[in-house]
Amino acid sequence: MTPFGPGNLAPVFMSRGVRDTGNGCVVGNNGGHLKLELVQGDHGRAFPAIAFNMADK
Repeated sequence: MTPFGPGNLAPVFMSRGVRDTGNGCVVGNNGGHLKLELVQGDHGRAFPAIAFNMADK
């Protein structure tokens, strides 16, 4: 995924049809991060995700 910088922008990833399973919780030493479980599509497998500094969401 390198090199990236002024001449080459950092990569961006996107997924469609992703939804939260509702099993999220606040994590981290200061409780500032959000741990999620996401599913893509109707019959997709759940996968873990972390939203850094987004515990208030």
